[in-house]
Amino acid sequence: MFSRTFASAVLVLGLICLTGCSSAPRFAHIGVRVTEIKPAAGNELVLSLKFISSNTLPLIAAQADYKLTLNGQRIGEIHSTDPVGIPPLGSTTQDVRVPAALAESIRRLATANAGPTAYDLASTLFIVWGDDDTAAYKTSSEGSLTLKPQPTP
Repeated sequence: MFSRTFASAVLVLGLICLTGCSSAPRFAHIGVRVTEIKPAAGNELVLSLKFISSNTLPLIAAQADYKLTLNGQRIGEIHSTDPVGIPPLGSTTQDVRVPAALAESIRRLATANAGPTAYDLASTLFIVWGDDDTAAYKTSSEGSLTLKPQPTP
């Protein structure tokens, strides 16, 4: 009787441990803000993004998806496969290329709007953890920036 109860308890504890090992970690807050939209090589634009981490360990975002809205107008989605290393309890910046069709929308908005421009940025970061696992981390930010008229190609 005792050995059967003990064996059941060990089995349950083993399953709990295995389940806990396979779940994605919980991250402290990671913020992503737009600091600038600027011209790049050719007719491209880049978003300068600032990543801010409250985590005590360094993180790597292997890729990311961004949804950008300017002055209430949905600009579109940007997918980046450039990894970004985010230091513990710190910040880093990265320039992300804007696809040509979205760059044209931003240029039109910058020409029509002088002065501060409100932005909304919804980000999904694919954080690498463990051996080859990734966890999707969603965050959003809003603020304002000054759009400068961009030369058209």
